[in-house]
This record gives sequence, structure tokens and C-alpha cells, in this order.
Amino acid sequence: MDEFPLSQGQAAGFLPPTSRVPSVLEDLPLLRSHTYRSEIPENCLPVGQSAFEQVLKGAPCALGVDEAGRGPVLGPLVYGVAICPVDQQPSLKEIGFADSKALTAQKRDALLEALKGNTNLAWATISISPQDISRGMTRRRPINLNAQSTQATVDLIAGFLEAGVDVTEIYVDTVGDPDKYKRVLSSMFPRHKHIQWTVCSKADVLFPIVGAASIAAKVTRDRWIEGWKYGEAGVGMSALAELNSGLELDDEGPTSVESPKKRSRAGSRSPRKKPRTSAAAQQVSFTSPRFWAKGSGYPGDPETKEYLLRTIDAVFGWPGIVRFSWQTAKDLMSEKVKVGTAAVKTRASSKSQKARGAEQVSQTSPAVETLAGPYGTRQPTLTRCHDIRWTDEPAQITNFFQKAAASAKGSSNAVPIDIGSVLKKARCGIAKDLGVISLGPGAF
Repeated sequence: MDEFPLSQGQAAGFLPPTSRVPSVLEDLPLLRSHTYRSEIPENCLPVGQSAFEQVLKGAPCALGVDEAGRGPVLGPLVYGVAICPVDQQPSLKEIGFADSKALTAQKRDALLEALKGNTNLAWATISISPQDISRGMTRRRPINLNAQSTQATVDLIAGFLEAGVDVTEIYVDTVGDPDKYKRVLSSMFPRHKHIQWTVCSKADVLFPIVGAASIAAKVTRDRWIEGWKYGEAGVGMSALAELNSGLELDDEGPTSVESPKKRSRAGSRSPRKKPRTSAAAQQVSFTSPRFWAKGSGYPGDPETKEYLLRTIDAVFGWPGIVRFSWQTAKDLMSEKVKVGTAAVKTRASSKSQKARGAEQVSQTSPAVETLAGPYGTRQPTLTRCHDIRWTDEPAQITNFFQKAAASAKGSSNAVPIDIGSVLKKARCGIAKDLGVISLGPGAF
């Protein structure tokens, strides 16, 4: 896997795409998961009805499934599928469909154009937005990434089956144990017992139809990252463009102004205590394009790490491109830091002052880190971000009343208790917690 597949300029969103990718929204932010499906070839669709009023099936088709973006802390997870008639599979290998991660960005773009222009191929993608990923994983009953991936795969396959495509072979790049995943997927389609399932690792290398799906998923995800549209007002390059249409990307990206001596000391530290990004690197101007340079989105990318440090806000966290549920994000939010300013003693620099032993005291020099997010929030906290408690409020309220009723029933043997009064008391208690005020029956 190419660990950091995008160049600095591409990852920051400053280079225009080479061609339009129809599976990506050009003018709207990805706030919710987005589904796209191309036109289905006519020879894959039902062709009419027979004398017995039964639909005549189209050509038997093979379908491949692959994904892009399971590991990154930034951006969507994209699942892609591709279909073609079974007898057309050898031609896919001649075109060059293979593992997208082993190809250059230019080659992937060229293969997507081939995918779009091939009359024997159809493809579809589901782009699971970062916010939907986090929303599912941070519920009281979490929907983990594997479950979300399975649902996306099922939805994509079901879309072609419901359109009337006679899918007879399905090839899937596995999530976890291949045999278990095969049983899970096949159980979702009990009416299609004739489908032959092949679930294995490295399916994009072994089967060209999966390679075509891999191209669709990878190019879609890369294009989302390249031209990411922030849903938050006044955030990102689109907001900066309104302030100054002449902004250009500095190819050097965010830089640190640490002295060589300081860097040498940092390099000699134990590997267990890796130094955080310097304050200078975090304090890139909000109006600079470099502020929004985000790298590839992988947690191990230094550019991505600096992006997370620069854009975190003590109250709001990050913009919607970040997966809050990722351990990288959780660790950063809960990291203990000192915030504010304090008086520090600094030695005078001139030789004459040193000779006199002079000592200068500054009351405004920053002694500890100051958190300043892109939203203008200056909220002091002992961690980089305030504590976040994720709850399913409706489930919590339901459980609240169920426990009250169960408690009343459990004690009814000893003393008769009016369950209605217990529930009324419970309602009063939760109304107080939520700050709800009753207006009375005559208020409306």
C-alpha cells in the first residue's frame, strides 16, 4: 500500500482535478454519505418478457467489490463495485485494471476514464462521510467500521440486483476472516442462491473486475480529499479565496523554526517520547493556504499530524473532514496540555548585559501552549479539547423510564405503589435535567 499517495499540493486541495469524477459532488460538502451509480449496459439488463410472462434476463454478469480509505483519519471511506458480462472479464485484464494502490495517480485517472467509456462496464460507489463514520462508531451501541463496510457492500450489490442485473459471480476483497465474511454477505441475499461468492484477500490483484472496483473507489476518495469542501462556514480554502483570490500554495508546506541545537536534542530522545509538532508549525496563519494543507490523511503522515494540531478547537474539535472516532483523534483530544501565559525569566542576550549579570523578566512571554482554533474559540482547558460524552439521547430517555417502571414493579410486593406516580416523578426529574418547562394545557 502506498502510505502517502498524494502530493502536498493535491492533498491540500490546491491542484485542479485532471477530469471530472461523477461520483464526487463538485459544489457541495460531503456531510452525509453519498451514493453514485453509472448507467448499466443494455446487455446486462432484462430484455423483455417471454410467452409465459416471465422477464427475460440479460447476460450473466460478474461483480467485484473493493474499498479505499479504511485507515486514514481524514476523509471518507469509499466502497466501489464494478460489473460486466462474465464473458467480458478477460478484456478487463488487457485494459490494465489491477490493485489501484500499486498504480500512479495518473494511471488511475486514465483507468477511470476507460471505466467510464467502456460500454460493457458499469460501476457504483458509496462514499461514507467522516461524520457518518464517527456517528456510527460513537453511539451507545457502536456500529463499528466493519459493520458499516458490510452495509455499504450489501447496498451496492442490492442496487444492481434490484435493477434487474443477473449477477451470477461476486468477487469481494475481504474484511476480516474470508469464510466468515462470505457467510455474512451471502446470508443477506437469500433469494439469490445461484450467486457464486469468492471472498479473499488481495482480490483486486487476482480478479480484474475487483481491480476495476478498486480504481473507482480509490480515484473517488482521492478526488474528495483533493478538493474537499468544508461544510463549516468560514473554514478552508473556499473561505480564503473570498478574502484573497491571489493565494498560492507554498510548496514547502508548514515548516518549523526550531534551532538545529533544539532539533538535535529532540532527535536524541527516547522513541517512546516522540516530540509533538512545534508551536511554530501549529501557528501557521489562519489566512495562509498552508494552514489547510492536510497531507494524505493517514495517521502516520507528518503533514496530517500537523494539520490535526493546527485545526483542533477546544470546543468544536475539528472540521467535518476528521474522523473523531479514530484513536489518533481521541488521543489528541484527551492529551494534557498547559494553556495560557505566565511570567518567565529570560537571560539578556547582549554581552554587556551578560557581563553585568542583568536578568530581564517578561510578564507576557508565552510559557505554555495557547490553544486557538480556526473558529475563534479561546477556551482554556487542561486537554486539547473538552471532554466529549457521546450518547444516544432517545435510547437514554427510554431506558430512564423503563428502569423507573421496573423499580416500581419490583417493590410492589411489599407496599402497593402507583406506577403512574412513579413515572410522573421520573418525568419531572428528567424534565429538570433537560431544562424543560411545562406551559400547561391552555398554552396552545
